[in-house]
Amino acid sequence: MDKNERKEEEVEGGKRSTLERSAGNKGNGNMPLSPLATGVFHKFGSIRRSIRNLQKGKQNTAASSPKKNNEEQATSLTGPFTPNGRNRKGEEKENSILEIGTTDDNEKADNLAAGMNTEAVSSPLSVMQINKLIQDNKLLEALSNLIPLEKELLQDRMSKKNENNCSEFKNKAKDIKILYDDLGNNLKSIVENSLSIVETNSELLTCVAKIIEQEEIAHNDNPKVDDTSDLDLIGKPRNWRDLWKETLQKSVQERITNVNIPAKEENQAWLSIHLGYLRKAIVADLITVKTSVCKCYPKEYNIWDTYVENYHKSVSTHLQNIIEKQLDYNELHAVLEWVINTYSGEKLMGHPDLKPEINSGNIAPLLEPSTLETLTGDYCTVLQKNMKVWIGNLLQFEKERWDNMEEPETIQDFYHLPLRIDLKTMIEEHINVAGKVCKDLEAKVVCACLEELREFIPGFHEAFMKWSTVNEGSPLFMPYLIAYINSFLELGLDTEKYDAKNKPLLEKDLDEVIDAFSDSLLQKYKQETQVHFAKLMTKKWISNSEAFHKIINITEDLSQHFKKMKQPNYKKFIDGVHYYVVKEYITQIVKKSITCEGTIKRKEAAKKIEEESNCMKKTFESLGITSSWLFSASFLISEIVGLENIEEIKSKLKALCREYPDISERHISAVLYFRGMRSGRIKQEILRYFTQLQTDPEITDGRRSQALFSEIKVSNTARCLF
Repeated sequence: MDKNERKEEEVEGGKRSTLERSAGNKGNGNMPLSPLATGVFHKFGSIRRSIRNLQKGKQNTAASSPKKNNEEQATSLTGPFTPNGRNRKGEEKENSILEIGTTDDNEKADNLAAGMNTEAVSSPLSVMQINKLIQDNKLLEALSNLIPLEKELLQDRMSKKNENNCSEFKNKAKDIKILYDDLGNNLKSIVENSLSIVETNSELLTCVAKIIEQEEIAHNDNPKVDDTSDLDLIGKPRNWRDLWKETLQKSVQERITNVNIPAKEENQAWLSIHLGYLRKAIVADLITVKTSVCKCYPKEYNIWDTYVENYHKSVSTHLQNIIEKQLDYNELHAVLEWVINTYSGEKLMGHPDLKPEINSGNIAPLLEPSTLETLTGDYCTVLQKNMKVWIGNLLQFEKERWDNMEEPETIQDFYHLPLRIDLKTMIEEHINVAGKVCKDLEAKVVCACLEELREFIPGFHEAFMKWSTVNEGSPLFMPYLIAYINSFLELGLDTEKYDAKNKPLLEKDLDEVIDAFSDSLLQKYKQETQVHFAKLMTKKWISNSEAFHKIINITEDLSQHFKKMKQPNYKKFIDGVHYYVVKEYITQIVKKSITCEGTIKRKEAAKKIEEESNCMKKTFESLGITSSWLFSASFLISEIVGLENIEEIKSKLKALCREYPDISERHISAVLYFRGMRSGRIKQEILRYFTQLQTDPEITDGRRSQALFSEIKVSNTARCLF
């Protein structure tokens, strides 16, 4: 190159590369400053000289046809990727980086890009021709021609050939860099759009791996350049394999994040809907990968596992972002169901069309165990909050029932209210829903439900007793009590099947509330009969049975309610009533209200006690009591009262002590007082005999566990004679 040419080139070109000048010059009636070069660097010595050679042959044409030059089309190296290599709609021609020179040059580039046999095909193409190949997405051919240009530039660098013209050398390096960058961008775009490109242009996707491999081979063979600060990446590996991996990963992430998420304000089931969309999108994508994309890569790329791994990671990250929000009960359930079951199930990773490539049994969890633990904990916490509200509403419904005096139903001869069904349904639904997700969640939900039930029970009992106090004397008091006893009894049976650490505590709470309601029922019975018991063993009692008959009548009347109590509570309750009646009856004997003076009075009193004992026995046997051990107490006392022979009295006393070992000397003394033995030698003899019986093996070995007399108080004050 002569000095004039070099000077002119430096003035006109400065430090701009061929492609940079091409981007900066528009048609102005003169020849463009960067026409298509028709040879490699060594043919013309420089890109600038190639331009001069072309200009000499086209000067007249350019001068006579300025309009034609203005209308030359330009193609951008840095334009967005489209499968057919064209610019996006609306891009103006002036925005292109590269202008194509003459018509002959364009035709020649087209022929080269199309792979036609021309005189230049046998040698590497020029910068402009390679650019045209990139624009036409003939990337493999473009790379095969770009590599020799880069190697030539490196050789020039190593040989110091361009040492006197650094500006030209740098311009060439910039051209190479732009072409590599453009090629890399196109490669990136192909990978980003792999799942759509493979359906229409699988050959384009197939060339990706070949391009990566050729680039790696080319740069491994390049000579080492110590000082490359002014060459950027010229001669260095482009790391397109890493770019491929990163791009594939980002493209999967974008496909996941772009799945439609409905607005919560418009649809409360937004998350379930979104997860449904997500499932369908993943399955469709992976089927495309399996059937089409995998065919476009060599086996060593392990493309299937790479995609599956990236989808797995992207979905995991996506779900992490979702659960960072404050989710409600249904949303938490949707996430847990999707993570634990849907993802690894037949609707997604276990889909028949993805087998055998995916073994659903080997799929790693989407969320870390600690995250899943937190998620299930949040689920139970929200569930308990919801249950508190729901149970609060249920209690309000019951209060309205009480205020409206709604009678309990009688179903199969038992009082019934819907409370138990409502509680059971609520608990079972939540537990069943959780159980379909996993056993671990089911166990936690069982504990949560039972805990809320435990909190409900004492509050409910307190509310009912408060209502009963305000509405004292309500005819529905007993029916309600019995209905609730039945409800909590059945609720205990309903929860027996659940295995939870707090189950024993619930059972204890249920027993306590049942006992509390039963005790309230018994107190009502006591309240009705107490006044009549007080009239027994008085002066009027021997000739007037009205008070005793009142007790029996009340017992028989109230038993119509008692019988509508379910077993085993009915048995326990009616035995309690029987115990109370016997205990209270004997209490009247030992309270020392009267003492029977004379044989006639004693026999009358004994007969009266025997008759009433028979009546009590008959009444309670008809009610199905199992506490028959109580019957003999009043019968034995009646015999002690009526007998005259001291040995016979001792015999009955021994039987009484054998049956009721908790009887005390005070009780015996009070019975003897009722008989008329207020003091004297015979009474002392009988009491000494009682003392002896306390050490008699026949008595002590047969002691029963039940207590009767120990619950009976003896009065210290004697009142009157009979």
